[in-house]
Amino acid sequence: MIFGKKKMRFFSVKNVVGFTASAVILWAFTSFFVFSDLVIPVNRVREFSHVQLANSMKECRFDGEEYLVSDSEDSWIVLQVPDTGYRILEIEVEDLVEDVGLSQIFYADEGSFTSERKISFVLNKGTNIVRLPKEDILRLRLDLTDRTGVKIKIADVRLLCFEQKDPVRFYVLYTALLGFLAIIMS
Repeated sequence: MIFGKKKMRFFSVKNVVGFTASAVILWAFTSFFVFSDLVIPVNRVREFSHVQLANSMKECRFDGEEYLVSDSEDSWIVLQVPDTGYRILEIEVEDLVEDVGLSQIFYADEGSFTSERKISFVLNKGTNIVRLPKEDILRLRLDLTDRTGVKIKIADVRLLCFEQKDPVRFYVLYTALLGFLAIIMS
């Protein structure tokens, strides 16, 4: 016999339901104790339409085929970030007619855009992922090219939010309390 009678009684339906309910209550208590909030990964996505992009452009425009055309070397689009916590910017590019050169993302809170708060990258066909710093960002300025006459077909621009709390403290405390609960129930 692998398990003795005492071990088999521990795996009864009553004990499993009791342990599961206790684990959920413990999870909620630990979440509030450590973070003053429930620890649930909240994923938020903010998509920007072509109309929204067109309303915030400087020295660039959409042509009739939905290509973004730069009219100067300093063309850009400003995006208003609706809330804090957005950490990833995705730019989906369907087509690039020519080399775009250097692309940059400037980020700002209440103040103006500065060269100290920028991220440089190379814009490619496909999904371009830019990780944003862990700061409060209220606005983004997309400088997708530093050249005149470049045509870019943008399929989608998205901001992604993955709210990550400090998981180490939570999981250490939660595991310790679960171990304590298992000892009590045995």
